[in-house]
Amino acid sequence: GRFAFIHSEDEVRFPRGIFLHHAVADLSQLEVGSIVACRVSEDARGRPQAKGPVWLTIGFWPEGTRPTLGTFEGPIARVARNGMGFVENEEISLQYERDCVMHSKLMAMYGLQVGDILSFDLYPASPLPSVCVPCWKSIALPAEAQGPRPA
Repeated sequence: GRFAFIHSEDEVRFPRGIFLHHAVADLSQLEVGSIVACRVSEDARGRPQAKGPVWLTIGFWPEGTRPTLGTFEGPIARVARNGMGFVENEEISLQYERDCVMHSKLMAMYGLQVGDILSFDLYPASPLPSVCVPCWKSIALPAEAQGPRPA
C-alpha cells in the first residue's frame, strides 16, 4: 500500500492514529499489530504524521513492559556460513574488541540480512557481546534513515 495508520497509546493527542506514508518507511514489512517507533510531526492541516527513522520491533516484549529502543545501533555487516550475524557498533567494538553477534536462528526467524540496521541492548548472560531480542529493525527508507531517534 501507499500508506498505513499507526495506533498510538496516546489517544488524547492522536485519537485517529498517526499517518505513515510509503515515502517514509518500507510498508511491506508491516503487518496489522506490528509495533513501531517513530517521531511524529504535523502536516499542513495539523494532522499527525510519522517521520523517519521508523523502527519495527523484532521479537516479543514481555507482557506488561513498554517497548523502548535499544542502547546500541548498528548495521548487520556480515553473515557467517553458519548463519550467525555480526552487527557493527563502534562502542561495542572498543569495549569487547569484536563485533556484536546475533544467533543464526534469530537471523533466520526474523529474515534479517546484511545491511539491516538494528537498535538493541546486549544479552546480559552471554560471554560474547550478543544482540538481545526483543530489539528493533529500521524500516526507514534510505533518505529517512539518518534522522534523529524517536524520544
